Amino acid sequence: AKASNNKNPKVDFNLANTISTREGAKYGLTVIPGAEVTRNAVNIGHYNALFVKDVNTIWNEDAAEAIRNARKQGAVIMHNHPGWSRTTTDMNEFEKKVYEEKLIDGVEIMNGQEFYPRIVTRASELGLFVAANTDIHNTTGRDYAMQNQMRDMTLIMAKDKSLASLKEAILARRTLAYAYEQIAGEEKLLKDFFGACVE
Repeated sequence: AKASNNKNPKVDFNLANTISTREGAKYGLTVIPGAEVTRNAVNIGHYNALFVKDVNTIWNEDAAEAIRNARKQGAVIMHNHPGWSRTTTDMNEFEKKVYEEKLIDGVEIMNGQEFYPRIVTRASELGLFVAANTDIHNTTGRDYAMQNQMRDMTLIMAKDKSLASLKEAILARRTLAYAYEQIAGEEKLLKDFFGACVE
């Protein structure tokens, strides 16, 4: 954090992306810069803005406006774990609004040990990419290795690992979701993937 004076500290919300990108490069990893727009899980939900340019300009008290702010800088928006902390995966009023505005590009169908089969149908019907993510709040070792499990992964069928290529593949819906020995996504892509992996 940078301090302009003792009373008004200025926080640089890009710092995590800056550090991760720099450190990832040392290991040959491509880090997709992102930010989360998070509000009450029942009424609004959680969203990831991927490929962001300036996290400092995203936040707004109105979550829809924050998502719009991310979109203005070319971000790809993913709806995270739409069934988490809820009794249904049916869309609430906020979700209907952002989906109808075409602000959502993808949806997380697997999160940790959770799987939302109805959301696979939503992704297919609305033309959204699918994702599986760890949502790790501890460590990979604690959450996965100690259980002898591979971590959740989003498989992206990109031409290379550049940000431009990854973004193109995600927007073209060339993604598959993998978690706990289950893989899900578009049928044709699943068949192509299977055919490429098996002799």
